This record gives sequence, C-alpha cells and structure tokens, in this order.
Amino acid sequence: MKQLPSVNVLRLKVFLKDGWKIISCSFSLAAATNQEKVHLVLEKEGQKTFMEVTNDSEFTVYILHFKKFEDNYGNFEFVYVEDLKEYGRRLDELIQKGSVPKRPYRVSIGDTDLRDVHLDHLLVAGPGGVHVSIASFFVPLEKNPAFHRVDFRDEVTITWIDNGQTAFKGYAHEVSCSETAAILLCYGGTRRLFQSRLTSELVATRPEDSLYLLAALSGYKTQFQGIGQPELSRRSFKVIFPIAGLVIPCDFRIEQVVFTKNIGNELPEKLTNAKTLSKAPWNAVSAFAITSIESKHFFEALVNAEEMVKRAVDWIQFRTDISGPSVKENGKTRMLGYNMSKSYSKCFLVPYGLAIDSKTGGAVFLQLNAQSGHELVFNYNPNDFLSHLFQYGKS
Repeated sequence: MKQLPSVNVLRLKVFLKDGWKIISCSFSLAAATNQEKVHLVLEKEGQKTFMEVTNDSEFTVYILHFKKFEDNYGNFEFVYVEDLKEYGRRLDELIQKGSVPKRPYRVSIGDTDLRDVHLDHLLVAGPGGVHVSIASFFVPLEKNPAFHRVDFRDEVTITWIDNGQTAFKGYAHEVSCSETAAILLCYGGTRRLFQSRLTSELVATRPEDSLYLLAALSGYKTQFQGIGQPELSRRSFKVIFPIAGLVIPCDFRIEQVVFTKNIGNELPEKLTNAKTLSKAPWNAVSAFAITSIESKHFFEALVNAEEMVKRAVDWIQFRTDISGPSVKENGKTRMLGYNMSKSYSKCFLVPYGLAIDSKTGGAVFLQLNAQSGHELVFNYNPNDFLSHLFQYGKS
C-alpha cells in the first residue's frame, strides 16, 4: 500500500501556494523525550504565522531543501533548492576558496581601525570564476568603542600587516549587531556598483565598448588584454535628451543645444526600432534637446552633454521665472514682458540620454541617475526593520 504524503508537507505547500514565505527556520532535538522539532515562521503582507512539526521525517527532509537567499533589495527568503548535492558542492567550493590565510591583518572602516577583529571568510575576485570579492568578519564591541561612530557607507579595507598590501576593498553589504558584537558581510567593488540599477539599451556597439561602458559606470579603471580594445580616440558624439514639460512649434537654439519636437531625422536607420524609443520617457515627451560633443567614450559624452543641456534648460527657466519689467546686461537695461501662465510653467531635462558615436555607428541609451538608488522593497513587515529605531526614540 502506497504511503500517504505527510500532512505537514501538504499544509506547508498550501501556505506557499497562497503567497506565504518562510522567513525563519530552526531545528531542535530533545534527547530525553526523543523529539525532533522543526520551527518555521512564515509571513505574508505583514502578517505572521508559525508551524511547529514534531517527529515528521518526511517534513524534515522536505524543509532541508529550503535555503536562505537574498534578493536585489536586501530581503532574505528561503527558496526551494531541487539539487541539494550540487548546492552543497558549490557551497563547499566557495568555503574552500574563502578560507583565510594564517597571516596578520588589519581591518578598517573609513578612518576607524578596528581591534581584535576575527576574519572568518575572505574570497578574492579573479581567475577561477569568482567575480566579486567577499569578506566576513566579527567585531567585539568591548574592544572597539569607536565602532558606534562608524558609517557603514564608508569603505572597508583589509590590509596584510606583514607586507602592507591590500587584501580587500569594498563596502558593508549586511551588518548584524548585538550589544556585544557585530558581524559584517562585505562585498568588494565601488559603491556605485551596488547603488546602480542600470537602465540602458546598447545598439550596434562593439563588445569592447559595451564592457568599457559598464566598467566606467561602476567606477573601475579597466585595462583590456589582447587584440580587442575599446575605441577611446577623441571623436564626435551626437547626444539627445528628452525634455519634459516643454511644448514647442518649431526648433530653437540656446548656445550649442538645439531644442526640437522631432528627432526622427536625427536617428540613423539602425535606431528606428530601438525598444527604448517606444517607452517612457522617450514616447511621453513633446520636445528633445540635441547637442554634439567631442569625447573619448559614450559615458563621458553623456555626462558632459548633460551639463550643457542642463545649462540651456536653466536659461529657459530663468526667463520664465523673471517677474520684473527689466534686467541689466553689460550695463544696459533690457525691457521684458511678463506672462503669468509662463511664470508658473516648469520644464526640465530627463536624465535618460542617447549617445550616437559618429565613428563606430554604435549608440547607447543610458539613464544617468541610476546610481541614486532603487525602490525600498520589503518582503516582510517593515516594523521588523524599523522597530529598533522606534524603541530608541522612546528611550
């Protein structure tokens, strides 16, 4: 007779199907009563429920397939892993690669040197498939009173004391604090690499130029080995930005910037089917700013062109903001008119530019302010994140 599946497994599957997520999992064993217990905390839309299962081997085997992962927004969740053997192999491989050499080291956060730090994991990026350096260490707070004043946005540096070389540079990614100690998980790289949520489209760009663009966005100074090299000669780029809040009947120019309502004649044929053009903000504005600039690569062209266009838009806004009858220029008084409707208008540059390379023919759409951050996303009750702050304010 075929054994029926565990009622507890079926119950958990119903929870997961209904949108509940496992946020905590723990095991306990009472030898005296021969009881093995699995404790689960599940959450959905800020509500919590609990499961406690005793002596159910099928449920225990099932729950061991759930491993803790972090999403792009800093939320932890238990995710079902089908192949535990492969998961274990990869985990062991990372642990072996991240073993800390037996040599003296110094750890600092910004200008603060930490004492008696225990470095338990150090994985350095490089050949062998490791793309991002990782460091994890334990800080005893009794030995580090200055730790309470550190800023976790400052750079974390680990230095080998015996030769003064840098073993790790990066930033704190996750910090767990208690009254006596703190545990820091740090990732190597520049802060911009972790702040960015890159929004871009590359059209007919060479692979080397695309990689160079990504490196420039991350703040890396990149050297390419071999024959393939990015094009870094100084050349002309045509740069276009959407302008929100501006409706015009014809083209006009301010300094080196042309404002137009139609960019169709400015786009090479290979760009006519670009996906970005059919999406906001590109399909939602009535005017665009166009300028030409000499630069060495796409990112430099976009950043420098953005400043030129901003200055031109500022001139437009300056004129609409003038509420007096005249201004003085070079010692002369210029009489001006006034219009209330115009004075309450507001146009602005949308920092989502298009750079077209006149030499290679490649083009890049890029949202320049991507490094400013991303949505604050909670997959669990926000009170769990904020409650300590509320308690602090009441004390």
